Amino acid sequence: MSLNEKDKASDLNINFDEWKTDFNKYVVDLREVRSSVMWPKDMHPAVHNPEFSSVTEASKWLSAREPLISFTYKGKARGYPLGILLYHEIANDEVLDMPIAVTYCPLCNTAVVYNRRVGNRLFSFGVAGVLRRSNLVMYDRTTESWWQQITGQALVGEMAGEMLDRLPSQLISFSQFSSVYPKGRILTPYFWGTNRYYQGYDDTSPDSRPRYCPEGVDGRFHPAQRLITLDIDGKYMAYPYSATSKLHVINDEFAGRQIVVFHSGGALSPVDDYEIAKSREVGSTGVFNRNADDETLSFSYRDGMFADDQTSSLWDITGRCIEGKLEGRRLEQVVHGNDFWFVWITFHPDSEIFQS
Repeated sequence: MSLNEKDKASDLNINFDEWKTDFNKYVVDLREVRSSVMWPKDMHPAVHNPEFSSVTEASKWLSAREPLISFTYKGKARGYPLGILLYHEIANDEVLDMPIAVTYCPLCNTAVVYNRRVGNRLFSFGVAGVLRRSNLVMYDRTTESWWQQITGQALVGEMAGEMLDRLPSQLISFSQFSSVYPKGRILTPYFWGTNRYYQGYDDTSPDSRPRYCPEGVDGRFHPAQRLITLDIDGKYMAYPYSATSKLHVINDEFAGRQIVVFHSGGALSPVDDYEIAKSREVGSTGVFNRNADDETLSFSYRDGMFADDQTSSLWDITGRCIEGKLEGRRLEQVVHGNDFWFVWITFHPDSEIFQS
């Protein structure tokens, strides 16, 4: 496909002069891209050389219930506070031999960790300063191709059509992370302080709506209703927080997999109060494979913990068994999201919706 000069001039609000992107190669309608002189490239500067603190050091500036993205790999655990990612949106990191991009779009509450390697090429990512369907668009600093944050698909440029591999992660509180991973490392602040841009952003009162929510969104839920979301083998499922926060445990089968969804107390909203530490609680979540030792476990909720019905062992929000016959075992994490309704259903209109 060819992008002619008339298209550039009349239909698209893109500053082509600041990009070396090959705009003649794309897989989406570029008229869906929303740009503004107010959002220049790298306005939110991605982290490229991250530094980390111990959990003890981090406790001096990070309150117990503040939310973070928890990522573990080969026994190494790292936490990426959303209070930092509100400003940076992307942290390029490497955990042992795994190069990762830890990404967060505050407008959509989409927290996603990707492998930065595509084939034999290694990329680092920045914030493009444009949106598509209200979701963050990233760019790689090698080809300056544009990538959709919620899906990991390259939209425009040399890499158009390629996909990033998504890696399992969780949204939990700092205290939950530090309890489970006392030797874990916490991303240190580059810019840190208050929630300057998103106060009250996830208000779910009837007359409210997120600032950049598109018109005509499916009205089955409030646009800012949070969902636990699954994308497995091209099949989509969403579990509304309105259900999971009451049930706490959902034993389910989806896309041929036996899974369990956990939702406990813990993490605060990063986009509620001016100070995140004073925000309301939205809870912590996890999705896991519930097969262990060739047996399919089923779970129930007990006083803030999770118990399997087969052995009555107790498990925490990270899928770790802390007491009972199975103590020391860990459930395999299932890749999942914690997205606002409006963005999930916009990108996945054929998603199944859990009915309690």
